[in-house]
Amino acid sequence: MENIYTVKEVSKMLKTSIKRIYTLIESGELKAIKIGIYKITETELQRFLNQ
Repeated sequence: MENIYTVKEVSKMLKTSIKRIYTLIESGELKAIKIGIYKITETELQRFLNQ
């Protein structure tokens, strides 16, 4: 099963602000699924980091 991260978890992993993660999601640079709150899959996070 694939890991799914919250915006807060991703911001800690990338050592950036929560606001920056939301900006990336809103711009379409980082894809997220909204299930009440935004969730980012491990596959999507790896795609983003490798671009």
